[in-house]
Amino acid sequence: MPKIPTEDLHVMLEGIDPALYTPKGQYHPSSRTSKLNGIFRRAYVEFNNVEGYRPLYRCAEDDVVGVEHGAFIRIEPNGNYQDYKVVGIEPDGIGLTTLILEKQ
Repeated sequence: MPKIPTEDLHVMLEGIDPALYTPKGQYHPSSRTSKLNGIFRRAYVEFNNVEGYRPLYRCAEDDVVGVEHGAFIRIEPNGNYQDYKVVGIEPDGIGLTTLILEKQ
């Protein structure tokens, strides 16, 4: 499947769940913090009969080039914010990346 152009992804994701991204090792937020547009969701998970939720943030792959485990994301749904640490990175091959998050 061909990759979706980044400009098209930006239009599609604009204003849904704005976030701030700070690279690993930087104070959060810092001068290296950048704005992201994406979709935040809490995916249901079950492991050894324990149920819970895994926070995920799906955004344009080109917006998080070089993202590392340990980077920080501040998600701002509905005007409230919550800080998360990146614990997983899942590019989908068509231009989107899902960041697996851990609540801070």
